[in-house]
Amino acid sequence: MPAGLTSPAHLGVVLIVALVVLGPERLPGALRQVAQFVSAVRRVVDEVNQTVAAATPNLRLQHDEVGRSPASTHELVTVEPAGEIRT
Repeated sequence: MPAGLTSPAHLGVVLIVALVVLGPERLPGALRQVAQFVSAVRRVVDEVNQTVAAATPNLRLQHDEVGRSPASTHELVTVEPAGEIRT
C-alpha cells in the first residue's frame, strides 16, 4: 500500500486534524496558503522541466528504447556535435 495522501480518507483525516488544530477561523487562510505554495512549486517544476527539455532536445528516449533490458542500458553512448546519438 503506497504511503502519503493517496486516498480521500487520508485527506479527510488531515483536514479534520487541521480543523481541530487551527480552528474554523484560521483554516480557510491556511488552506489558501497551502494552495499557493503547491501552485508555486508546480510552476518551478514546470520551468525546470522546460529548461531541461530545451537544453537536451536530442536526449529523449524513443518509444522502442524504453523497453530495453537492463543489460543493454550499460552500452557506451556518444553524442555527436550534430546532435546524433551513437551507441
